[in-house]
Amino acid sequence: GMNIMKNKIAVFYFLVIFACIICISANTASANSKITEAVNVSLNENHTEQLTADGDVDYYQFTLPADGKIDLNFKHNDLDTNDSGWHVQVIRYEPEDSALSGTETILTYFTSYGRNKDYTQSICLPAGNYYLRVSLYKYYSNSTQAVNQLYQFNVGCNICPLTMLIIINSHYPQMAKLT
Repeated sequence: GMNIMKNKIAVFYFLVIFACIICISANTASANSKITEAVNVSLNENHTEQLTADGDVDYYQFTLPADGKIDLNFKHNDLDTNDSGWHVQVIRYEPEDSALSGTETILTYFTSYGRNKDYTQSICLPAGNYYLRVSLYKYYSNSTQAVNQLYQFNVGCNICPLTMLIIINSHYPQMAKLT
């Protein structure tokens, strides 16, 4: 009888401690973990940040003053594994006052795996406001090596003529819907 009671108490304590850990990690999530709290970033500048917990997401907002090509560069240290890394997405977001209120459209995305230390993805975009979402990539549920590791990104911008957009849209019809 006593052993069963001891086991129940141990399980109860484990659950209490586990619940506390979850609460603590939820509170350490960065301030920009919602698209509506995105941090404004300048073009052609390096920005360094980190995901502070499993489930933490970072949002950034940038503005293209004119139609242009962005070269999104993403860098980090070698994590010595590809089981963990970062998902990076460029998003068009319709704010509350729009007819498409709250709609997120992913325009381009890539995964920066742990050993892939430096990657650049380019996309032509019309002038406007865009968002960048950085989240944790995990191959296994416990692949959290990228948590608390610094990442650095740069939204490089060169103005590209509108004809480039037309060429891209005719070659990639799935993108034509976005513009």
